[in-house]
Amino acid sequence: MVVFLVIFGAIIVVGIYQNPLQKPKKDEAKDYFEIVSAAIEPAVNDRIEENGTVWIIHGLTFQIRAVEGDAHEVVILSWANSEPYLIGEMKKGEIKTVFPPLSSPFGYSTVQQADGTFPVKIRVKSLEAEGSITINLPPEGGFGP
Repeated sequence: MVVFLVIFGAIIVVGIYQNPLQKPKKDEAKDYFEIVSAAIEPAVNDRIEENGTVWIIHGLTFQIRAVEGDAHEVVILSWANSEPYLIGEMKKGEIKTVFPPLSSPFGYSTVQQADGTFPVKIRVKSLEAEGSITINLPPEGGFGP
């Protein structure tokens, strides 16, 4: 009887070791969320350099929408050493505004692309999705409604 229990226990341990419980794969944030509008928040120490082709940004605000479904425990992770921004729950299609702006004490450097835009990356995490989203700001410093 004891031998049977030891063998049965060994089979269970080997089975668990070979097939560990896997977490469900999260969606990519860039597919799950959409940036509806974005703007640079002017700060005293923002700079435009090299004939307007390099920006040093210290403040960023934007609106984000959940497009693939409801989103839970949504957080905008640190952007250029800013504090994380907790959004919380979002229903599918709901738009939330990140305000007050994300504020960077050091600034975020972005270089103008061939299409004239200035890319800014943010990192988003929720129970459903995780990853980076690139916001392509036009030379005017913002877009959207």
